[in-house]
Amino acid sequence: MRHRTALAVPLTVLALAGCGGDGSGDVAESLTIVGTEFAFDPADVSIAADTPTEVTLDNQGVVEHDWTIDELGVEIYADAGESTTDTVTAPAGTYEVYCSIPGHRDAGMVGELTVRD
Repeated sequence: MRHRTALAVPLTVLALAGCGGDGSGDVAESLTIVGTEFAFDPADVSIAADTPTEVTLDNQGVVEHDWTIDELGVEIYADAGESTTDTVTAPAGTYEVYCSIPGHRDAGMVGELTVRD
């Protein structure tokens, strides 16, 4: 199993919950993205800028998938039938999300992350 993340985040939004943070790194939001062959659900998601967000990739597919954002150095990887959670904090902007497993992006496993001010 591999897992790599650096900064950012997110695909079915099963939970989005705000909780007041005190600036000490508390998670302020959470998202669950479902990966299948060959789609994210939802494909497009939105989070608050500069806010720690707990992102879970729930791989309900039969092969490995990841949720990658090149501009942010993010890759959340999950083996078939498994979930991986990581905390992501990102600056405002719009970012392309895709599965970096060979052939998956071309098969339509793409989306967009909007990080709002």
